[in-house]
Amino acid sequence: MKTILPRDFAAEGPGVPAIVMPQDAVAVVDLFDLQGCGLASPTRFVAVDGKGTLGLLPSEARTELAPEVQESLAANGLRRRGREVEAERIFLLAAESLELGAERPGPDDPVRLRGVLHGPFPDSNPMAVAGQLTVTLPELLSALVCSAPQATHLEWTGEPLARSCFHALVPADEIDAVLAGSGLVLVYPVDKKNGLQAGNEELVAEWLQRMLQAFRADLLSRNAKADWLDSPLPVTNRAPLEASLLAQGYELKKDEAVRRREGIAGLFLRDTVPLPAVGGAFEFLAVARQALSSLPGGPGERARAAMDRTRSWEVSWTPEAPDGLTPLPWSDGNFRVKSGTLHSEWGTKNAAYLYLRLDRRLVVDGGDLELELEIEGSYGQVGCEHSVIGGGDYAPSVTPPVSLEGPSGWRILRFQLEQAEIRGAQNGGADLRLFVFNGEFELRRIALRAAPVRIAIAEIEVSEAGAFLFRGHGTHLCPANTLNAAPRSKLCLREDGRPLGPAHASHADIAALGDGRYIHWSGTGDAAPVLYFSSSDGTDPRTNDRVYTLLVKRQDAPRRS
Repeated sequence: MKTILPRDFAAEGPGVPAIVMPQDAVAVVDLFDLQGCGLASPTRFVAVDGKGTLGLLPSEARTELAPEVQESLAANGLRRRGREVEAERIFLLAAESLELGAERPGPDDPVRLRGVLHGPFPDSNPMAVAGQLTVTLPELLSALVCSAPQATHLEWTGEPLARSCFHALVPADEIDAVLAGSGLVLVYPVDKKNGLQAGNEELVAEWLQRMLQAFRADLLSRNAKADWLDSPLPVTNRAPLEASLLAQGYELKKDEAVRRREGIAGLFLRDTVPLPAVGGAFEFLAVARQALSSLPGGPGERARAAMDRTRSWEVSWTPEAPDGLTPLPWSDGNFRVKSGTLHSEWGTKNAAYLYLRLDRRLVVDGGDLELELEIEGSYGQVGCEHSVIGGGDYAPSVTPPVSLEGPSGWRILRFQLEQAEIRGAQNGGADLRLFVFNGEFELRRIALRAAPVRIAIAEIEVSEAGAFLFRGHGTHLCPANTLNAAPRSKLCLREDGRPLGPAHASHADIAALGDGRYIHWSGTGDAAPVLYFSSSDGTDPRTNDRVYTLLVKRQDAPRRS
């Protein structure tokens, strides 16, 4: 049967079977729930084998991965919890090169991504087809910007630094197909020399630099006006420019090159050339956000439709696109927005505070949360204060502060907010307060998402009917099912990260059939909620050495727009 390719992908030859076996995978580079195609267990991870073939594997296949890949997977967390892609079918593109369709591409000019297309998924017989995918420049820029928060941070034992692996969900068909969830391609830029297992942060930075340089030149040639055009673009590497200036007789002095003029004039006059800042992927993404915001009508209808197929249950803040998380002014809130980032400014006692309020649509009754900061700073300590379930207004929980000592540069910090309760108990009605002691730093992104609650093995009981029973922390995260209402609980049970189910099963079926069945139950609604559940294979969860976690899917979270 011939594979029907996306309309905007031009094949350069016949396809070949492309099945990645878990034991052949050399890295896992992405993880998400694939909804909209009838999968009983929607969690999928993107694996790459030694030949560069991409595969979309079910979460239960993780036990077949090589030990070092499993270890990396566990270290990564694959931390982007709650991300969901809604598609009838999806393709994965290992993109090895980017070609600009014009010398100065404007908003409607093409960008061509050349590589190997894998899919469709979740078909059982995916194909690999070499060719090129054509999108517009704003479509690719917006896809990289919107997908950046879900980039995977690859960590390997013995290596001190994590390497990011970026992706981009792009439209690849007419608008009706994209709206229906059948015209989507997940693009993974690939360094041909090192492969995806080495990450792609440097390659993505190079692509963003090329696109923004060309886009900028086009706008300036038409005398366009936009704030981002007033500042010079950073570069990924200024060594070639520095070598050229040295050959012309310039001396390099920090961020400028200086040359004395010939003759007597050289005693008084010098030629000065400012040197551009050196930036990585995150610096170029910040510029791309500004560039996209200056486009009349935004990145286009297809781009918005593709973004609308991805959902993640989190709130976030960036200067350009706050999404459910808002910094609040207060007398000791010593942060100011400067040049697209939040800067801390010392207040009293060498401390600076940032107050944050959450969008109430994203909150159920509280629970464990994960706070993520994209931060730059080289000294001081940073942490977070939040209210706790059952705690008083003036007794907030304080996370262990993290030291910022070390080399400067942008980094990702994560904090676990255990039993957090969102009730506006901080100054000014804020829900959280970030603090920095004896230091200064900049923030360019803040995100808060639900974190799984781990079931305490010692608190697992056995019910009279023979099902396993848990009453502890986590069962309160959302309303439970009752006798008098249709199933309503949004509580998800996972075993070693793999979703169990079906949910809302009867007590008798949980005890007799097991196989991962569970129910979040509160009887008539007056009783304290409990969880009746079973393991995936009938083993005793108190002794099978598996981790069971609870997570609420906040399905009332707004889609990106």
